[in-house]
Amino acid sequence: MTTKKRELETWQTDMETKLKKVTSRTDALSLFAASSQEFEQFKNKNCKWQYLTFLPDVESAVNMSKECQVYMTIQRINELKQLSKYDFY
Repeated sequence: MTTKKRELETWQTDMETKLKKVTSRTDALSLFAASSQEFEQFKNKNCKWQYLTFLPDVESAVNMSKECQVYMTIQRINELKQLSKYDFY
């Protein structure tokens, strides 16, 4: 998970850099930062309810939560990769 988290941070930084180059769109940059924070909150809550559904089997609950975290992080990375292909104006 650590490598995926680092990869996500790299793609977020890449997107922030691209948005900073578009100086007239500071609103886009601030909304991107907010959406990144909200994604983390959503990911944590989404994976937590899945964790709770597997209790009292703690091992299965932990595995489900980790899989959820990885899957959602990969989805976000792929989304940012696609968006980074665009030229912003």
